Formats: sequence, structure tokens, C-alpha cells
Amino acid sequence: LNEDEITHINKKLKQLDHKERQGKNRFDVSCHSLFDPRLIFPNVDVEDKKELIERLSRRLMEMGYVTERYGGSVLKREKTVSTYIGNGVAIPHGSSDYVNDSKVAIAFLNKAIPWNDSGSEMVDTVFLLAFRIENKDNSKQVQMFYKVFLELIQTDESLQFLRAMSSEDLYKYLVQ
Repeated sequence: LNEDEITHINKKLKQLDHKERQGKNRFDVSCHSLFDPRLIFPNVDVEDKKELIERLSRRLMEMGYVTERYGGSVLKREKTVSTYIGNGVAIPHGSSDYVNDSKVAIAFLNKAIPWNDSGSEMVDTVFLLAFRIENKDNSKQVQMFYKVFLELIQTDESLQFLRAMSSEDLYKYLVQ
């Protein structure tokens, strides 16, 4: 095979992969309310995780999904235990006591930032989880979210696929 043929084959494989991803239901309908296109932020520039968490928490608060104390509870939790889960992804979250309505804010950073003090955990994709858990339905919704979420962020390719979409396209993909 020459270089053009290899390029053509790779392009076809990517198209097939894209079609397969589009054909899958990403999240159960019970999870669709967790997403809002106004909470998906591509191309974010921040200096550190504190700035990012404050920015995302402030947006959630402005939209009425969390109280003003939510951001502080996220930062407090981060001091206790890192929410870095690997593959450049972190899932910070705060106390459900400060959540009015469960939502997920998503940020794709232009430049990875250190998620721990040593700088060994570099993050460029953040899902800020604001979950209100007060009954079995809420618990089930969170379980359903995590089940699909882990598949969604499992590989570099799947993360690149998500990052390549506009906010609106990613929202549609998540709730299809």
C-alpha cells in the first residue's frame, strides 16, 4: 500500500468509528436532565484548578443549579482527596447539600493544568458534578450516569472525539 491508500483507509476507519459512536445511546433518558449546552465549555484557558472550579461553580450558581456555598465545598473536597481519575480527566464535586438541581458542567482546557500539588496529575478535561441525592431515583440517576460516563472517557480516542465537537453538538450527542 502506498501512503495515499493508507491515508484513505485510516479516513474510512475514522468515519466508521464516528458512525458507530453516533448510533449508540450515550446516556439513559433519566440522565438527560443532567446536561445543559450552556454548561459545556470548549477551549478554556485557566491557570489552575481553583480558578476553573470557581468559574464552573459560579456558572452553575448563576443558573440556579447550586447555592453560593457549592464552589467552596468542591475546593474543600479537593484538599482532602484528588478527583483525578486518569487519562487527563478529573471529576470534582461538592456537597449535595448545596445542589438545587443535579447538573454536570464540562470543560475542555486548551492547556493541561496540574491537578495535584506535585504536578504528576495533569488534567485537560473536567466534568464538575453537581448531584443532589435525596432519594432512590436520584441515586439511580447517578449510577446510570457513571456507567456510561466511564465508557465515554475510557480512551484518548473517545476523549478526542468529544473534544472535537461544538458545545451544541456534544450536548446533542450526550442526550441522543
